[in-house]
Amino acid sequence: MDMYFTTYPGFLKKYLPVFSAEFINLREVSPQQIYVLKNGLLGSAIMLQKYCFNPEELADHMDRIIKNLNPYLESNVTETIFVYMIEGIRLERKYLTEAVKKLSEDMNTKVMTIYDQLIMEGKELGLKEGKEKGITETVQKTVLNAYDAGIDVATIRIITRESVEKINLILQQNKRLS
Repeated sequence: MDMYFTTYPGFLKKYLPVFSAEFINLREVSPQQIYVLKNGLLGSAIMLQKYCFNPEELADHMDRIIKNLNPYLESNVTETIFVYMIEGIRLERKYLTEAVKKLSEDMNTKVMTIYDQLIMEGKELGLKEGKEKGITETVQKTVLNAYDAGIDVATIRIITRESVEKINLILQQNKRLS
């Protein structure tokens, strides 16, 4: 405990938590041992970690994982688990689709809605970032080409609709101004 809270004054030490960390090799833990956990959210998260490098094996347990998540499907925490499945594990849709087919129609709809929503948000974010990057590159090229053609900063500002500060920054970064 002392190694985590060394900067706190002595009189506060009695209020600090006492804990220890224990690391477990999930490869040595059977799915049955994980399923015994009473918290479906925790069990699902552990199963995802256990099989994160083996999507086929994970797919075999996906229906059970999702069933364990059922009470939590309306919460933000479940969304985090789906983000982990999509981004961290890069679970292909086919594995999730197969598992979801075994669920009730209500659960199937909930899970696929969450999954599709997250995929759509990711696509929208990628498009937005791509557009912002494209606009930035286009503005930068326009500023540099105009400056190199002898056009003054005031006119470049009118053309690009960028601030004088941003134009000067682009010119400085590209060694056109000192």
